[in-house]
Amino acid sequence: MRTDPSFLAKLAGVSVTEFESINVGMPASPLQSASTTLNDNGTTASGSVWRDGLSIIDETCDETESVWDYYADDEFVGGLGLSAITRRQLSNVGEVVYVGNGIDPELLVPLATASLDRQCLQNQCRVNDGVIDPQSLERIVRN
Repeated sequence: MRTDPSFLAKLAGVSVTEFESINVGMPASPLQSASTTLNDNGTTASGSVWRDGLSIIDETCDETESVWDYYADDEFVGGLGLSAITRRQLSNVGEVVYVGNGIDPELLVPLATASLDRQCLQNQCRVNDGVIDPQSLERIVRN
């Protein structure tokens, strides 16, 4: 088991406090939107497959926000004040979104759209029914 901190988590401004695989037959994680940026505070959802319990690192708290939190009554991480998804604004050079739960991908569309808007990319990409056409994005595939 890894005991060293994750470099990507540090870039995201979080530490992974807890983590667990959600096996078949286990209850899904109840989630609540925490984002004031997306104006959907209070929306509820559930996550499956895995759950990372994220704590925002103190030195990044001014630039990192929780987007989705675990409900206080979640059987694994409830009451610990942990986040499932966070977003960190990196000055003017971009942002890092840490998705620490298998949330319904449709619920991530507003987060992705807002991220593209902040980076002034949405107008440079073809958008069909609110979904970005991947053919209009430059991408790099690593092997």
